[in-house]
Amino acid sequence: MGANNKMKLKFLGTAGCNGIPSMYCQCPVCENARKVMGKEFRTRSGFVLDNKVAIDFSPDSYQNMTRNGINFGSIKHLLITHSHEDHYYPQDLVLRVTATRAPYPDIEKKLNLYGNETVIRLFKEVTFFKEKVLETVNLIEIARNQTFYMDDYKVTTFYAPHMPTEDSLVFLIERNGKAYLHLVDTGFPTDELFDYLKNNNIKLDAVTADCTYGTGEVEYGGHMQIWQNIRVKNRLTELGVLKENAPYYLTHFSEWNGIDTHESLCEVAKKYGLTVAYDGMTVEF
Repeated sequence: MGANNKMKLKFLGTAGCNGIPSMYCQCPVCENARKVMGKEFRTRSGFVLDNKVAIDFSPDSYQNMTRNGINFGSIKHLLITHSHEDHYYPQDLVLRVTATRAPYPDIEKKLNLYGNETVIRLFKEVTFFKEKVLETVNLIEIARNQTFYMDDYKVTTFYAPHMPTEDSLVFLIERNGKAYLHLVDTGFPTDELFDYLKNNNIKLDAVTADCTYGTGEVEYGGHMQIWQNIRVKNRLTELGVLKENAPYYLTHFSEWNGIDTHESLCEVAKKYGLTVAYDGMTVEF
């Protein structure tokens, strides 16, 4: 399979809701990030796949666009995992109104936005000039256990144990024989997800997973830490659905335990074949 069939993933933001450094925090992790910057500096969650598909749209999307040379006007599909503000800030979509009226050939005149019922409802509630914005955005409601197509991308949705008030989603994205599993803002995945991968003979080329609590020991149901991710990777391997040497990326980090810098996380992660993502990291698989 040629290199042109590879998927290209860019990590725009790799922090949880607070960012690192957090605005008000003075813990060692945040103080270190203020001093060192570089890979220790993390913005809120965002991803771009093949420069065509965005996953989540945080309040840091503008900053991430400018820092990474991303033209959001060329993005045709936007997948939203859930409605929490660090993953979904629809107010900024109002900026599409003036841009799409100008004769710029590279701007997608319609952005396809995929999200659950709450995501769709919030768009209509909080977006200024929503009638004009809706001329530039297709709102497509999706739910768990659903398969749909975005051009040549096949997307399958699964329930993410994250919050009690709505169905958060994680995604299996397939294209041209490649399979990518996106497990961000979720606790330990459900048996339903593992069973689907096994029963459908999925062979994963890469995984990105939530690691909000870093090296912490507490297992809170809505997020994961590194030890749970080791178990997820081991289970995927035992089921035969994770390709040999397939990369497993960790993201969505928090300063909450006050001990995990990027450097210290890397020291632990590499022992288990895991890769710690950072803002601006670009990978192909």
